[in-house]
Parts: sequence; structure tokens; C-alpha cells
Amino acid sequence: MSDLGGKLMNIVRTAGIVLLFLHAQISMEAQISIVNVPCVVPLSSHRIARGIGRSPYPWYVLPRYMFNYVTNGRFSCGNHEKNNDTLLLPQGSFTVSPLVGRAGAGAKIVFLGDFMVSSSGQPPELAPNIASLIKSANIIVVNIESPVTDGPVKPGRCGTSLKFEMHIDYVRSLYEANPQATWVLSVANNHAFDTSDATPHDITGLQKTIDVLHTYLPNVQVIGAGVHPAKSVLALQVADGPRIGIIAWTQVMNCHARHKDKPLVYGEDITPELIQSIKKEGGFDFLIGFPHGGEEQRCQPLLADTIKWKSLTGPLLFDVVVATGPHVIQPAHTHNGRPILYSIGNIFSPRGMSQTKVGCIPEIQLRVSTESSSQCSYKVHFLQQKEQKISLFELTDTGVWYPDIVARLRKTWPTLFTDPRVKVSSPVLKAGLTAVALGLTAYISYRVLQTYKK
Repeated sequence: MSDLGGKLMNIVRTAGIVLLFLHAQISMEAQISIVNVPCVVPLSSHRIARGIGRSPYPWYVLPRYMFNYVTNGRFSCGNHEKNNDTLLLPQGSFTVSPLVGRAGAGAKIVFLGDFMVSSSGQPPELAPNIASLIKSANIIVVNIESPVTDGPVKPGRCGTSLKFEMHIDYVRSLYEANPQATWVLSVANNHAFDTSDATPHDITGLQKTIDVLHTYLPNVQVIGAGVHPAKSVLALQVADGPRIGIIAWTQVMNCHARHKDKPLVYGEDITPELIQSIKKEGGFDFLIGFPHGGEEQRCQPLLADTIKWKSLTGPLLFDVVVATGPHVIQPAHTHNGRPILYSIGNIFSPRGMSQTKVGCIPEIQLRVSTESSSQCSYKVHFLQQKEQKISLFELTDTGVWYPDIVARLRKTWPTLFTDPRVKVSSPVLKAGLTAVALGLTAYISYRVLQTYKK
């Protein structure tokens, strides 16, 4: 029997390896093309200047932000906004309307969060596990939180300055992890106009960022701006598969009063009515929202964000919302059966305390099926950064670099630590133990009676 068991285990293991290989091949062979659609995000006439000075936040938020920064967000973990939506599990699936195409066709989408400028100028070093994850994706979505140039980086743009600028080689170091994929780079963030501040109408720095990214990185699509060749609505067509739409916008802006009328996609531009219209007119099977906002260094989402993201998520709206901005992980929820990730943190952040050094990478698998609805699978990976090095890790690993942040996630996002193999609630466990005890009592009583009769 032991030999038979060993052979069966070898067969199962071999089959698993073959299936993983075939899955990787299918994932990498998915062909993605850009489609022109008759829809854009128009600039709203209701934009209101927010923030004070260069800060994107009003004066009454600044003390809280500074306090959370200094204390590493230690006191921002409580669910004061009383968000009672169901917390997202670390992996699972969700149901969407039937994806159009050949059965089995689809794509793997990976979201990388905020890519921050380095004060040292040194690019990140990707560990083999995170490089492998990026390599397996067909579509990679990332927020580029800095203007990009192909010339000398100006002095004073790094370090403690609130005005950033990074060289294209710095972005290329990430891009080269998978140059065959379709990279979707968002410029919709509060640093978009750091090099476009000569006048209230100056967009030269933004235009250069978009042009440099397209010139040096062949498979890049820039989103979040109404400046050619960037797109406010990006349509990606999977060969023989679904049409995927991606819309990025920002809720916050440095020097907002100076930049509020520039052609970047802002939160005021995004409404449920507009998203519903875009999804229909663009013929999208799956629509992604990629906002930048929230409050930096805060471990729980703001009430305004939860209300906004939920109003935009549903069968006729976004199928998933993945947000960046706070530079820390915030707990994710489900609404209308769809995931909302309020903040996935950073993919790379050279500055900041430990909470900015732990981020997550959501992965979504789309596959066309013959059923009346389609199941999209997802998994949330976790990364840690030390100096220039970035690697994936499991939350249950020993020897993680930032155990304080893992302990914090147990409080803010406890479903991450739910073991799917153990789903016995305490009442069920008590009932089971009671039944066992009663059974033993009955058996012992029976044996005693049998002995007495003899």
C-alpha cells in the first residue's frame, strides 16, 4: 500500500506541475490589443480647490497626518468609520456578468501600487519571487508617483522635497521585469504637476512624462490624463476574450488651487452615471477603477472614500476598485459581490517608516466560461521592502522583516489570517464535543448493563 500511495502522490505532483506550466503558458500567450472606444472622462465644471499650500489636505487634517507619520500610524487602526462591509479573504473568486469570447480565453492582471521616487537614485532590486509574479502577468497596473524625464534630474527634487522627479531608467528597471506584458501606468496622483507649475495652465512636465514613457517603454499605456497620447478611458481587448476597461483618477493634488483646472482626471469627474455610460458605450466586459486618494499614513479608509468607491462598484459599474495613495495597506472589503481594495500601499518607497515598507499586490484572473456568469479568481500577495530590495512573503512566515505591521494587519484585516482548512465555529465545536461525550456515556452505560446482566 505504501508503494501504491507513493506512486499516486508522484502522479498527482506531476499532474500539478504540468497544470501550472500550462496555466503559465496560457497566461503569457494571451494577446492584448488597444481598442479605440467612443468614450472619455470629461472635465467636470464642479472642481473645488482643496488643501493648504503645497499640501493636498485641508488645515484640520494636517495635524492628524503628521501625527500618524511620526507614530508610524500606530493610532489609526481603529474602525472609527464603522465600515461593516464584509472583509475580503486573501484569495477567492467573485461573480461577474458573462465574459464574451472563446471558452478558456482570458488574462491575468496584477496591480503594483505606488512607485515612489528614490532619494538615492538607485532603482529597486526585485527578489526572484516577486519578479516571477510580475513575469506571469499579461496586464500590469501601477501608479507612477512622480514626473518622469530622460534628462538630468533637477537638484532638490528628491529627499525631503515635496516636488518629485525620476529618470526614465528608474521606471525601466521595473518595466524590464516583464517587457512582453501590457503595462498600464497611471499619472493621476498628487505629484503629477510637480514639474508643471510655471502657470495655472502649464502642463509641460506632465506632457513630457507621458511622451518619455511612451518613447522609451514600448508596451506602455498611460492613463489618468486627457493629454495625448494618454487616455482617460483605456480599452484592452484580449484575443478571443473579454474587453477590459481601466479608468484612473486622483482625489488629491498638491497645490490644488493652482492645478485644479488642468487636464488630469479628478474625483469630481467620476460619477456613477458616467461610469455606467462608459461601461455600456465602450462594450466593456470587465471595468477597473484605479483611484489615487485617501489620507496618507492612515491604516483605515476614510468614510468619504468608502462611500465614493461603493457608489461606483456594481454589475453596471466598476467590477473591481483598486486604490493607492495612503502608502500603507488598508483593509479591503466586498460590495455588491465585488472587491474594493482601499489602499494596496507601495510597490517601492525608499523613505518612510515600517508601515510604508509593507504593501500588497492583488492578482486577478479573468477566464471566459460557458456558464451564465463568469467567476473571476483573485489572490492578494504581500511584499516587503528593505533598502532597495523588494520580496514577496507569506503572512505566516517566520522572520518577516516587519512583524509589527503583520501584527497590525491581524487587527485591521483579520480575514487574511483565516485558515480555509479550519472552518468549524465554536458553537459547532461545542455541539460536536457534546455529541461525542453523550455517545461515550451511552456506550459505557451499555457495557455496564451487559456486565450486570451476566
